[in-house]
Parts: sequence; C-alpha cells; structure tokens
Amino acid sequence: MLAACKGGISNWRKATEKFNEHEKSTLHSDSSQRIAALGSTPINALLSDAAPKTQNTARNVLELMFRSVIFLGKKGIAFRGDNSRDGVLYELMLERTYNLPKEREWPLLWNNRGWYNGCKCHGTIFTDTRYVDKSMEIHTDFLGFYNAPDSTGETLFKCITDVFLRLNIPIERLKGYCFDGASNMSGRFSGVQARLKEVCPDSLFVHCANHSLDLVLQEVGREVSLVAETLNFVQGIATVIRESSKRKELYVYMFGCDDVVNILAICPTRWCVRTIAMKCVCSSYTELQKTLKILKDDKSVRGDARAKIGGLYKQCLKGRTLFGLLCCEALFEPCEAVAKNLQSNNASARGALECTNLLRERIVALRDDTVVQGIESKVSAADLKMPDARQHRASKTPARYRHTTEPEAHAMSTWRQEFFEAVDLLTAELKRRFDQDGMKIAAPRENVLIEAANSRGQQQTLELESLHLPQLISDVDRYRQDLQLKMLGDAIGDSPCHTVQDIATRVAKLHPQARGIFQDVEKLIKLCLCMPIAVASSERSFSTLRRLKTWLRSNMTQKRLTHLTLMHVHSNILDNVDVSALMRVFNSATPERKATFGRLPTWSSRRQQNGAFSANRWHKVGELPMYGELGG
Repeated sequence: MLAACKGGISNWRKATEKFNEHEKSTLHSDSSQRIAALGSTPINALLSDAAPKTQNTARNVLELMFRSVIFLGKKGIAFRGDNSRDGVLYELMLERTYNLPKEREWPLLWNNRGWYNGCKCHGTIFTDTRYVDKSMEIHTDFLGFYNAPDSTGETLFKCITDVFLRLNIPIERLKGYCFDGASNMSGRFSGVQARLKEVCPDSLFVHCANHSLDLVLQEVGREVSLVAETLNFVQGIATVIRESSKRKELYVYMFGCDDVVNILAICPTRWCVRTIAMKCVCSSYTELQKTLKILKDDKSVRGDARAKIGGLYKQCLKGRTLFGLLCCEALFEPCEAVAKNLQSNNASARGALECTNLLRERIVALRDDTVVQGIESKVSAADLKMPDARQHRASKTPARYRHTTEPEAHAMSTWRQEFFEAVDLLTAELKRRFDQDGMKIAAPRENVLIEAANSRGQQQTLELESLHLPQLISDVDRYRQDLQLKMLGDAIGDSPCHTVQDIATRVAKLHPQARGIFQDVEKLIKLCLCMPIAVASSERSFSTLRRLKTWLRSNMTQKRLTHLTLMHVHSNILDNVDVSALMRVFNSATPERKATFGRLPTWSSRRQQNGAFSANRWHKVGELPMYGELGG
C-alpha cells in the first residue's frame, strides 16, 4: 500500500482487497489515532485541569470537617450513633454541603467507617495541673485522662510520673498536691502522696478540704441516730414520691393554688448539699402527710411499696421526725455555705482554716438550750404526736434507789441529748480533720506575706525558719529576703491586703524595675498561690466525662476521649485556633494526603485579622512555670 501512496494504484481490480489488507495493518491504526487526536484535548492536559478542581473541592470539605469537629467538641455532642452513617458529624456535613453538590459527593462524607475503632476504657483517672504565670495569675488546666490498669498507689504514681515525662516537666518542680482520703492516694506509707514525698521532699500534701468536710458530716450521720433516721426519712420520702408519676401528681394536687415545693433526693456522695432536700421536706410537711395518708390506703399500690408508705406515714406523724429535720437543717446549712467557698479557684490554706474556725464557732453556738427550745416550740406548733410526759424510760433505776414516782427523764430530753451529741461530734471532727501538716505549713507562709504587706513603715520580726521553704527559696540570702518583705508594705499601697492574691495583683502592677526588687518575694507568692486546697476544679473534669462518655460513645478509645475532652474543656482556646494551620499539619502527615488535598494556603483570613495562633498549642504544655500542683 506504501507503493500505491507513492505512485498511485495501477491494478484497480485488486483495489478493494488491498484496501481491506491496509485497514488491518498497524500503520493504518496509528495514523487513524493520530488524526482523531488532532481535534481533541490531550489527556495530560485534561488531568492537569481536573486535579486543581478536585483538590480545591477536597480542601473545602476538609475545612468543613475540621470546623464541624471543633463545633461538636466544644458542645460535647456525640460524633456518631450506632454506626458511621447514623451520627451527628455525618448529618452535619450533609447539612453544610446541601447547596454544594461537588462537596456533597466527596468520599469523605460516606467513607468514614475507618475513623472509629472499638476499644473500651475500663479504668480512667484524670490529671489537672495548677500553676502561676509571670503575671501572677493562677491557672488550673485539664491535661487529659489516663487509662490505668488498676487503682493501686504504685500504678497511679507511675501514671503521674509518666504525665510529667510526656509534658517534659521535671517532677522535682512539683511543690504541692491535693487528693482525697482514699488509702491509695493519701496513704502514709504506700499511697501516692507518700511516693511523691520521696521524690519531692519539699512538696506539701493537703487532704482536700471539701472531702474533709464531707467526712465530718458522714461521721455525724453514722454515729448519731437522730441524724441517721432523719436522712433516711428524707431519702425515703423522695423515693416514694418521685418513683411514680401518679404519686407525684397526687402530691402536687395537695398544694392547690399554692406554689408547689419539689421534693429532692439526697445526693449519695456529697454530704454538703443536702440542706435543700431537708428544707423542701420541712416546708411541705403538711402536704406530705396528706399524700402519704391517701397512698397508704390505696389498693392499687403494690404491697411492698404500700408497707413502706405506711411506715413513712407513721414516722411523719411523730414530733421526733420534724425535730430531727430542723436539727439537721441547723447543722448542715452552715456546712454547705462553707463548702461552697472552699470550692473557689482562689481558695487558700489560710482562708480554709478561717472558714473552718467560723464554722466551728457557729456549731458550738447551737449547743444552747434556747436553740433547742426554739426547735421544740416549732415541733409543738405542728400538732404532731409528742412523747407522753408520764411515760417512764425503758431502762429504769432499780426501785430501791428511787424515792419518787415521777419519771426519771422526759423523752424530749433524749432528743436534746442527741442533738448536743451531734454538735459535739461535729465540732470535734472539724478540729481533727482540718488539723493537717500541710495546712499548718501553708497557712503560716500566707500569714508572713500578708503581715509584711500590711506593716507599712513598721519594723516586724519575720520568722522564716518555721515556714519549711523549699530548697529553691531557702538558698537565697536570708537577709535579702527579710529586707524585701519589710519593703513590700511600702511598695504595694495603702489599702490593706487580705489575701495573697491581693498582694500578687499589686506586685504585678509595679514597674518592671521596681518589681525586680522583690524577686525572692515573688517566689514565695507563687509558692502560696499554686498550693491546692480542694480538688473541686479537678472533679469538674469527671462531670465533663459524664457528659461526654455516653452510651453512644461507650467504645471510644482513650486517645479519642482525651482529645474530645480537651476540646470541650478548653473551648475558649478553640475559638482562636487557626484551622488552616491544623489542616496543614494534617495534610503533611502522609504523601497520599498531599496528593489528595494539594498545597494548602499558608495564611488564613483569621490569622491575618486576629493574629497568629500556634497550631502546636498543646505541644507546648511542657513550658509551664516551675511552680505546679497536681490534683486527682
């Protein structure tokens, strides 16, 4: 056929045969493909044009995904449901891409089954750290949850040291720690506090003030029968009324047009928040009597419940029950007021001891006949069953020693005796529980600073040797430290300082050169500020855990749980997070991600408007100041 192209076809009889033979040749196929390609776009050009569009769509979806995760993490909302397609994150992404057809078809919206894995967390502890920054402000930061294999003191100590190691913080800088009274935490020989004391001899341990107050009330409730019976009665009433909607409607009906007083159950763990439940029972005592009277004769109530209601009704008719309610209210109410103050982030050892002394004085003031007589008058006015004055006591003096037929003691005298017993026991337990070695050292440190700040122009002798200062502060010149304390009062102003926080605020406002004079005093101030008194802020992390680790997320891994909790607790930090920086970190992890999302922009509009925010915020937690506290 090549010859025909050069000289033409000479034998037309075989032209058709030659043409058919030429169509089967490789030369004809290649020529046909080249001619067809002349009028179309090359494939490499098509791929070059499609890749940027696909990567741009992928970047948009990735940014939507990051912002959706941030939103759900801040609000503590579950990411998924029973499966990967039945989750809030999936539905939120579909909703956000409703008017974006290309983004809606992106595989990330449906191929997310591999994001989740099922590893249950059986035992969890948490770590919070408290530190003071250069501006003399106290920070209490949640660091994460730790999945401990068991709860022994040795294991928990290893978990704590591992946290310090991961954050690149020398554990020798630990100056104070606060735990509850469990033996594995507060044990003198093998507890966590004993092991930390071996590593950090200069550190102080404080038994949580709120837990100590709870233990005081728990001891009173266990030893005094009047208090125990009253608490059981309040809990029984709440259980009977609240467990049935029919009974609750009957109870509400008894109020008529008046405001309904809701019955509250007693908190099973926190003894300092039971006053409200007692007040509710006292204020609705008459309505409760009517409700129980109707329910005890109601045949529709099952037998065991009706028997319990009958017992509560008989107990409700007795004056001793109302007397116990009023007595417990008088005992628990001041304790609850003190407990709220001990939960403050600015709580100090000196303030805790002063609150305890005020509480003890208030409790001692209740040991008065006029107080008991006032309670007895309220009980008598309630028209309840009072003890018979003619009834003799069960255990009588032998007849040969008695020369009268009058009763040896009125039953109401027994009530007074039990109330005074509760008062004495509460006073003694307050003194015992708050007589701690850590408190005895931390409070005098604060007293030295406050006395020095308030002694303007006065010469005072400050005894620093009794403060047991750590090695870091003890190495400074004693004369120089004493001189700085004497100059402190003249530098911070005329208004008196009541707390170390007041002193820290005024020192932070000094000129940098003037502030440099008090370098050693600043160390002592930071040492006092970072000392923990209660673990209330740490226990709020467990409240967060209760909201986050629901039935929908029971199979969440420990790593995912910690990350989600960090987002939820530190939601204020998420408001300033540079999403573009996070996307760049995510994109640079693997070559596949780089090919999928392409090159991400270096600067975002948020960074240009609000200033830069480091994407490695959580990688710099190790740069905490030297003064720290661990709560758990």
